[in-house]
Amino acid sequence: MSEKMSAAKVSGREQNSLLLQDIARRLAEDRSAIVQEVVAELRARQPEYDPVDDEELDRSVTRNVNMAVRTLEMGEALQPGQLNEGFLTGRERYEKNIPVEDVLQGFRTCFTIIHSYYVMYCELLETDTRTALGGSRILWAVADGFTARIVAAYRELATEAAIRHAELRTESVRRLLRGEPSVGIYQRLGLDPAREYAAVCCSFPTGLGTTVRHRLERSGSEPGAPAQVVFEGELVVGLVSKRPEPQADQIVGLGPFVGLPEVASSYELARKLLTIAQAKRLKGVYSRAEASWRLALLDNTDVSEHLMEKCVTPVLEYGDFGKEILDSVATYFDNSCVIKLAAGELMVHENSLRYRLRRYQEITGMNLVNPVDIAELQWALEARVLLQKGC
Repeated sequence: MSEKMSAAKVSGREQNSLLLQDIARRLAEDRSAIVQEVVAELRARQPEYDPVDDEELDRSVTRNVNMAVRTLEMGEALQPGQLNEGFLTGRERYEKNIPVEDVLQGFRTCFTIIHSYYVMYCELLETDTRTALGGSRILWAVADGFTARIVAAYRELATEAAIRHAELRTESVRRLLRGEPSVGIYQRLGLDPAREYAAVCCSFPTGLGTTVRHRLERSGSEPGAPAQVVFEGELVVGLVSKRPEPQADQIVGLGPFVGLPEVASSYELARKLLTIAQAKRLKGVYSRAEASWRLALLDNTDVSEHLMEKCVTPVLEYGDFGKEILDSVATYFDNSCVIKLAAGELMVHENSLRYRLRRYQEITGMNLVNPVDIAELQWALEARVLLQKGC
């Protein structure tokens, strides 16, 4: 009895398979009629498909019919990974700039018509309900897989396009900063050749690079003149159309505002300003206005060496006490030569500070009230800071 039931089941499955194969054959025979009906429906109801010419549309609908035929012949639904037709359709529509939701609607229209032919053949062949429903289920399962492939294609292509755009944008900004301006770059970046822009060079805390870049772009943009900021190694660099807002966790070297052909010189200055600001452990936006004469330090190493030899080296011969003296003199100048303020910052008695200042004058022969000596000493102290930071 069991063997008879098993044989009956096998025979039933074979019969179902033969019925579905017969329907698949009829679908294939009516392929041209189905394609014409689908194309006519899409042309009438979906103007979004106007960019797709008739030949391409015929080709994609034919692929869909063939996919349905193949599914019924196999008697089981294809897996999404096997549905290359979906990815191909997605790529073709993406290249025509058709929104993915319109592509999905177009496919539903197409597959609804294909399915209506399937139902017609089931009725014509008096297919039993179980077989008809089974075939319908695998067809719609394939349709679901097909739409998933379309969505995946759009997602992958959009990601690729975004990466290509970001790479092209980054290289365009770098070329401008290297001194390679061109009208094509201006257009690509949306830069106005009639405006002035300033180069920026910015360090950032670990893990906050993207946040800092977005802040610079947002606060350094004017309406109609967006900032263009990209990564360059461990720095964020680029162009701003207005002075960006200072942030507590970043240091920004800001070059002068210049015409686009002169942006490279602004960038060179921005890098120097960042170097000085980092050496002095400053925060916020650091421009020529803040740096003042300190900009000359990096370009006049001979002067720096001479003044350090005169104003700093003799004191360093006193070891740790010499370093205390130099730090005290620097703090004294940072506090506008006010003993009380400087002593408070150093956390020493005012008389202790006076003693250190007197010892400095005795060791070097410098006079801390002589304008020339003060200018030379400040230069030497700033040069010492840069030297300590490896600048």
